[in-house]
Amino acid sequence: MIKKILAILCILVSSQALFAQHGQAPVGQSLQSNSFGETMNALNSRGSWLPPLGKRNIVDGTPFAFEGSDNKVILYTKKGDAYKVPKGNYDAQRGVFVSSFTKDSTFVFNNRDVDYALINNKKMVRLSDAVNSNGKFYLVLAENQSTSIVKEFQAKIIPGAINPLTQEKTSNDRYYLSEDLLIYKDNELDKLKLNKRVISNLFSDKEKEIKAYIKEKDLNIKELSDFLKIYTHYNSLKS
Repeated sequence: MIKKILAILCILVSSQALFAQHGQAPVGQSLQSNSFGETMNALNSRGSWLPPLGKRNIVDGTPFAFEGSDNKVILYTKKGDAYKVPKGNYDAQRGVFVSSFTKDSTFVFNNRDVDYALINNKKMVRLSDAVNSNGKFYLVLAENQSTSIVKEFQAKIIPGAINPLTQEKTSNDRYYLSEDLLIYKDNELDKLKLNKRVISNLFSDKEKEIKAYIKEKDLNIKELSDFLKIYTHYNSLKS
């Protein structure tokens, strides 16, 4: 056990030196401080380590919501501190923010201390409803004073194929990442289907103006990018 702890400390020290050479903040380092001691305290109090993906059960793909390894991730705590997370991502299977800043381990942050996150300048907030009183994190696509349009990421493992004769696997398990569109209103989360009924359901007080805008701009309510334009225009009409 002592050897494992020493190994982790060595990884942290070497990573600190590496990031310092490249002008980057180490994992969990406060944007307001360069103290290595504070960084260690943040790490120790806000998360835990996982073995690398390749050393767990063989599963093809990834549970991470965002592509690539160079995502710009900043975690904001309930106390108002902000921490840069190099090689950060959101693990959609466990519902946690992670940093794969070494090849040997993945650091998992404790959601209890995270208020919200910015990932590539897009906000992820914790929302709760009657089903999930503890809340989970959702990507905010658009919002106004009464509603928020958010995206939910969920990753699950699809079992690989099995030879019915030998009962041996013929293919690896794989991650399946789903992205669902939801609307958050009155502390309730509901699935949002992009169809013509959205116009009367969401924009009833400005329905005539919205229909005119859709026709003028030749927009398709079923396309997410077009829907967000319509939603933004609706907000401008209400302001």
